[in-house]
Amino acid sequence: IETKKDIPDHQSWNSTIVISRNGLNRAIVKSGHLWKFNNKQLTFMDQQVHVDFFDKFGVNTSHLLCKRAEVDEIKNNLYAYGNVVVISDSGITLYTEQLQWIKDEEKIISDTLVKLVSELDTLTGIGFESDAGLENWVILKPAGVTKRELEEIKKENE
Repeated sequence: IETKKDIPDHQSWNSTIVISRNGLNRAIVKSGHLWKFNNKQLTFMDQQVHVDFFDKFGVNTSHLLCKRAEVDEIKNNLYAYGNVVVISDSGITLYTEQLQWIKDEEKIISDTLVKLVSELDTLTGIGFESDAGLENWVILKPAGVTKRELEEIKKENE
């Protein structure tokens, strides 16, 4: 039997949450099912969770898909769980089982296994930090192999 504290204050279907800063969208979260708990200041989502991230100018930079997500209503941070995929407009795709989007720092982080796929490489490791557009990223404990030569990589980064 559910206790009163486990019963959501609000439920909705096909919902959209807009997280903004200074009048510009930072994230738009859509889900097939949402339930909100006022006393916990949390919103939980499942069923077709989609998130669009925007840069400081309001330009869309990436799209996230996952099975479940929650928004901490105090800090407006987003937590994504289950088959998380982030597809950037720059052509990089991130795969992981969970990640966080930290609104105030404007970055995404994960402390679990990640796979990052670009046009030239597939990199794996444990732990990840990046801006939401996947332009400036680091895998904290990298693992994997690239077929490119080190000199080729250096030339691309010049």
